[in-house]
Amino acid sequence: MNKELEEQFPGTSLDANKLRQKLRRLRIQYTQFTELIAHAEVGWDETTNTVKANADVWDKFIKKNSSFKTFQNRGCKHYTSLKELFRSKTATCALRISSTDPPKSPETYARMEEEFLQAGSSRGKEPINLEEGSGDSDDPVHEVIEPVVTGSRRRVRKRSSTTGSRL
Repeated sequence: MNKELEEQFPGTSLDANKLRQKLRRLRIQYTQFTELIAHAEVGWDETTNTVKANADVWDKFIKKNSSFKTFQNRGCKHYTSLKELFRSKTATCALRISSTDPPKSPETYARMEEEFLQAGSSRGKEPINLEEGSGDSDDPVHEVIEPVVTGSRRRVRKRSSTTGSRL
């Protein structure tokens, strides 16, 4: 792999470990910037790549982690590309668990799970009524008289009626 990388990028010394570290730094940058622009008091202009927030909001973020200071003046240059790379692989919002966050109580986790389950089941889906005759289908229901033949060649032996169930 190192040889292929040197052929692709002459004059640079790249190896798998350096690429792994770069990927890790980019993922952290994406996660932090996403957290920053998701904050209610922060605005982001995608065209000019600038983040707008009050000084006290910046102080709060920088106090939490000093690496937020880089976004204050420059934004995140390749945020759209990073979003394409990491969006599906990064937990955000309520389900995100960070090592820097204080531990949550069991009640908080139960509430978060309940909210998640309610949000997932209410996407315009209606419950299905499985009672006979309750559907809106135009197909008449009829009982199949002849046996159903499958493509399997395996023979299944009939149980004798005297054996009974052994479960």
